[in-house]
Amino acid sequence: MTSHDKSYKKLFTHPEMIKDLLEGFVDAPFVKELDFSTAEKYNSEFTTDKKLTRRASDIIWKIRNKKNDQWLYIYILLEFQSKPDPSMALRMMSYMSLLYLELYETKQFVKDAETGYPKLPPILPLVLYNGKVRWHKALDVNDLIVESPLGLEPYRPHLRYCLIDEGAYDDGVLAELKNLVAALFRLENGQGEEDIRAVLHTLAQWLASPEQLALQLSFTRWIDEVLFPSCYPDAIPPNINYEQEGSDMLNKMVENWYDGATAEGFTRGKVEGFTRGKVEGKLLGEVNSLILLLKVKFSNPSQEQEDIIFSLKEEQVEQATAYIFQASSLDDMFAYIESLVLKS
Repeated sequence: MTSHDKSYKKLFTHPEMIKDLLEGFVDAPFVKELDFSTAEKYNSEFTTDKKLTRRASDIIWKIRNKKNDQWLYIYILLEFQSKPDPSMALRMMSYMSLLYLELYETKQFVKDAETGYPKLPPILPLVLYNGKVRWHKALDVNDLIVESPLGLEPYRPHLRYCLIDEGAYDDGVLAELKNLVAALFRLENGQGEEDIRAVLHTLAQWLASPEQLALQLSFTRWIDEVLFPSCYPDAIPPNINYEQEGSDMLNKMVENWYDGATAEGFTRGKVEGFTRGKVEGKLLGEVNSLILLLKVKFSNPSQEQEDIIFSLKEEQVEQATAYIFQASSLDDMFAYIESLVLKS
């Protein structure tokens, strides 16, 4: 995954973003029945078929229905390609099949009282696309199959996915929503400087509370790694110390952003020793971010525990950061981290 893919994916590892995504952009009655307080990120690599594995950029959540207490799975395929993929319906059918096979093999189903058949939970297949060309490909795999001969019609597969095409939304409509995902779409769609500044200030206000620190951190990193370079490719983003800034980091990023972009001499070629983008520096930032999140959610890790974190590889740091939202305690967190080390 590119830095854009990784930082974008991290935004959707927060339950607040999933709630705003579904409530703001999926117009269906079942959304009102969901108990978002039960939202859990579902971690799986789909090892059932080694020839067809789930993409690293995709995300799966499960949320309980308030009416029947059953789980609903949300498969979010993050599509970062510049143009729509004509095979998307086929790809989504494959991923859905793999997920259902895994749910079946791990017995995550209920048995029908009359037939004894396994009843698997419903899945919402959702494609989140941010390309500049508007989506114009088939939304159902049935549309990719030629007309069936007489008698074959019952065997034609049907699988439709829910498309959210970021660029298709009018900015005025998005601006009226008090919605984190709508704010992200506005920034992604490349508005003018004043519009971007206004959206960033609004985000800083929405995420000002200490309990929103983790989400604020993810937004700040996305701005730092993706939005700023896309708007000012020759400027150096402001130097934000993620571990020390605390709950005001996003606001400070906004305040310093334009100064850093327009100040004379702030270009990559003129700053000697500029090392932004090196793996070492990026990994160090992710390690410090993980330690900060542990401090906020649990308590200060011991020196020995911090040493373990600093010994992790980049992929292990990413896995640990994703797991923190499920961990019940600091001990639980480090049991998971130690399991990552043993696997390597």
